Formats: sequence, structure tokens, C-alpha cells
Amino acid sequence: MGNNRLKTKSYFIRLVTFSILILCFIGLPAFILSYAVHRFYQTDEEQIVNNLKIYSQYISGELRHNLLAEKYFCRLFHEYNLVELNNPNSTIENNIEFCKNLKNTYGKYIDFVVIDNKGDIKYNSNENLYKHSPQDWKDAHLYVRNTYALIPELKGNQKGNSDALKKIFGPQIIISNIKYLYTDGPYCLIWGDSSDAIPPGGVYSFKWGGFFVFISKEVLRDVFHLKYNVLDYSYDKNIITGLYNIDDIDYSFWTNRPIDNKNEIKEALYNSKFSEQKYIELYDCYIYQESLKKKNYVFSIIQKKNTDFAIFVKALLAFLLYFLLSWHIIKYFWNTIVLKVSGEASIGLKIAFLFFFATAIPLLLFAVVSHEYDLHKKSVLIKEAKDWSINTLLGIEQRYQSFLKNLSDNIDKQVDDWSINLKDKV
Repeated sequence: MGNNRLKTKSYFIRLVTFSILILCFIGLPAFILSYAVHRFYQTDEEQIVNNLKIYSQYISGELRHNLLAEKYFCRLFHEYNLVELNNPNSTIENNIEFCKNLKNTYGKYIDFVVIDNKGDIKYNSNENLYKHSPQDWKDAHLYVRNTYALIPELKGNQKGNSDALKKIFGPQIIISNIKYLYTDGPYCLIWGDSSDAIPPGGVYSFKWGGFFVFISKEVLRDVFHLKYNVLDYSYDKNIITGLYNIDDIDYSFWTNRPIDNKNEIKEALYNSKFSEQKYIELYDCYIYQESLKKKNYVFSIIQKKNTDFAIFVKALLAFLLYFLLSWHIIKYFWNTIVLKVSGEASIGLKIAFLFFFATAIPLLLFAVVSHEYDLHKKSVLIKEAKDWSINTLLGIEQRYQSFLKNLSDNIDKQVDDWSINLKDKV
């Protein structure tokens, strides 16, 4: 009876010893390896989110500069006009392609009529609406070209007439305001019809001819002219960018590329207005949004490389794989400790095994910690660089304001001195 108790106690002690050894030599390294795998994929996802935030802030910053639709379109066409005038290879075909691209972007809200120097229509995006005679198009174009030519070479002997311009844009057109199509600052389209039958627009001349553009007032009242900006500023092909109005998300929702889970994203964006959150995480993607004005938002979407479940599965597989590779070690411990069967491993092999665990585990821990430190240091340096840039710009602004104040004081002093001298002479 006593011998059985001793045997049971001895077996229990051997079993506990085996469990502790397995926990220390197999379980702990397997857990560290599993954590390292989990953390590796997790930090990869965190980096994706960080890049998404930087991208979204860049896009929203650029879009905020173009919130006024009328000013945006005037500057867009004016800058395009200047570039093409200085381009020796500019052709009417290139211009038609430019107009078609904008037409595809804005659809029914924008129309173009492209003519050559003879007045022949080469492209009309809405022939049912704009049915003026070729002579009217030619006269209107010649009048604008010769009155407001951006380069002297465009002026010719044929002057055209403003009556044709009034036929095209409406009788209430203010001729003197046409110059604001090409003036950086008070940009303004040609408005000539208060009945809204004819939309506002502009006329732009080139060496080969010119084009007329008509822009719907619906676009000018909203922010969806920014679609072209989104297409222009989107530098990351992995990120989908879009716009929406929170009051009418079904109608206003737009993305620069098709998406599969459109309804799910709409619902997430709509629900975000109650919590006013910028960052949204769904099962398979990340969303980051910024407010533009009032209830209009720009948002960016990027797919997850690995979902939370996928990361968990990979970490679990790493844990199980380590146990599988250590099966012979577990079996060796079981035979030598629990069953008291002498092992066949040599002293050298045992020392090598202990040396491996003595160095591999700290090395693995060091790799995980160093990776975390590298990411943290990178984010700190980016923040410091951003703060330094902001402080530098603020410093320049303050010095410039101080310079203007000193200049103003000097001018006031000179004017006062001049007025005193003038009084003495009188």
C-alpha cells in the first residue's frame, strides 16, 4: 500500500517536472513565436491605416483649395489654356480628348463645343441643345480671341461680334466681365441668362481654334466638381477615394473606382455622423473620412491585407507548427522523465539544445521589441518633422506680418512728412 503511494507520488512529481520543462522549453517559445507573428501582421495593418490617414489628409487639403466650383473651373480651363498655348505640339485632337475626359467625369452637367479656325464644329457633346450656326460660333470665338487674347499672335483681322456671343450665352451677358475668365483672382464664368435656360460657361482660344464650355448650375452649387480633383490627386492605386453628402448619401455617393461592398460602406458612413468619427474599420477594409464643408465629406478606402481572423489563424498555425517541430523533443522528455527510459542523445547534443534555447528566445524577443521600437521611432520623427514644418511656416507668416507693419509705418511716416512739407510750401 505504501509502495503504491510512493510510486504514485513519484509519477506525479515526474509528470509535473515534465510539464514545467515543456512549458519552459516548448510552450514559452511557441507563445513568443505566435505573438511575434501576430504582432508582425498587426503592425503591418497599423502601417496601412497610418498611410491611409496621411493620404486622406493630403486629398482633403487639396480639395479644400477648390471648394468654390466656379473658381475651380475657371482656373482649370485657364491653366489648361496657358499650357496648350505654350505647347508647340498642341492639336485639336488633344483638346477634344481633354473635353471628352471631362465630359465622362461630369456627365450631363458639362458640355463642350470645339471649333477650328474656320468655324467648323469638330466636337459637340450636346447637339440637341447647342444648335447655333457655324457662323455664330465663329463670330463669338473671334470676338473673344481678338478682345482678350492671351498672346498677341492669336489676334487676327477678323473681329467677330458680341451679338453672336449673346446668342450663345444669353442676352444679359456683361461683356466687360469676360476678362475674368482669364484673370487669376476674381475668376468668374460668363453668365448671360437669368432664366437658367442657358448655363454659364466660357470661351478659350488656341492656335488651331478654340472651345466653348457650358457648366450646369447644379455642379456650381455643390462640391462634386471635385471629382476631377480626386482623379487628378489620387496617387495610390490601392486606395479608393470618394465623395458624399450626409443628407443624401444614396444619390451623392461617388467613388473613383467601382467597389463591391457599396451598401455596407454607405451604411458605415451614414452611421458615423452620429458619433462624428473619422476612422471606421470594417471586416475587410479601413475607411478614413474628412469633412470638406457643411455636410460634404471626402473618404478613402483601403482593403485589409489580413483580417483579424486571418491574423489569429496565422499566429495559431505558428504556435502549432512550433509544437509539431518540437515533437521529438517532447517525446524525448516524456521517455526520460516520466517513463524513466534512458535517452540516446549525447552530451554535445544536449548542450547544443540548451544553447539554442538560451540564445534563440532572447533573440526572438529582441526582434519583436526592436521592430516595435523602429515603428514608434518612425512615427515620432514624422510628427516632429510635421510640427517643425508648421512652426517654420507660422514663423515666416509672423515675420511677414511684422515686415508689412513696419512697411506700413514707414509709408505713413513718409506721407506725414510729405504733407507737412507741402503745408510749409503753401
